[in-house]
Amino acid sequence: LATKIVALSAKESISALKSNLLNNLAVKLKQNQLQFELELSKVKNKIKNELTLLESDLQLAKALKITKPLDPLDYKKSQGSNTQLDLKGTSPKNYWKGSVILSAEIKSLKERDDLTSFYPKLQQLDLNKQQLEQAIETVKVASILPYRQVAPILEPSKPIAPKKGLILVVAAITGLMLGVFIALIRRAVKPKETRSAN
Repeated sequence: LATKIVALSAKESISALKSNLLNNLAVKLKQNQLQFELELSKVKNKIKNELTLLESDLQLAKALKITKPLDPLDYKKSQGSNTQLDLKGTSPKNYWKGSVILSAEIKSLKERDDLTSFYPKLQQLDLNKQQLEQAIETVKVASILPYRQVAPILEPSKPIAPKKGLILVVAAITGLMLGVFIALIRRAVKPKETRSAN
């Protein structure tokens, strides 16, 4: 009967523990997914901004007929005529790279399908996701045993407590010590005259 009670309570506590662990892992997985989506949207916005800048730089490079990279300070020396450009709403920075390189950079950014491999934070979040999913699968299939019964449960032949012999010995020694202590105190408290009369 005791074995059955222990087994039932162990099963209940193990199932509760397993359920709690699965819930915690699911919450962590959801948080990780939200962080991943947030970081991915940040990366997409960053790429969109980079594309906008590169396209404005490409238009400027084409207008200035710069195909190969050159030093921006040397451009005036190589061009004999002045070119008027409308740069309202743009802030060109990389036009000097030339239209060939800028076109290649734009093409490369547009062709990126898997952004995870280019950004370490996304890689880490993706790795965390895989680890959490693996942990959830491991917990689902795991069989956790709270104990291992090596031998049958037996009732002891004699009571474990209280130990009557030990209690009697300790009581006798304590009583003897208490008696001697009381006798010494009474002798110290008695007036000297009564002691000398005896």
